Amino acid sequence: MSHGAQTLRRTAIRRALARHRPRSPSWDQVERNRRSIRLSDVILGMLGLTLLGALGIMAGAALLGTALAP
Repeated sequence: MSHGAQTLRRTAIRRALARHRPRSPSWDQVERNRRSIRLSDVILGMLGLTLLGALGIMAGAALLGTALAP
């Protein structure tokens, strides 16, 4: 099979697969509903709270270390 025929076959397969695969909407088309909170939003919120907590612990340890230093 020649290289051109392989390329044509590959593009035909890719086109057929793309036709059946549902496309996810782009960010502009996603409407944000205030009542429906996504799982990714929850995970991002928990990650942010964890990072803030770790920062607070580090700052507290640094302040405590300077206060207890002779």
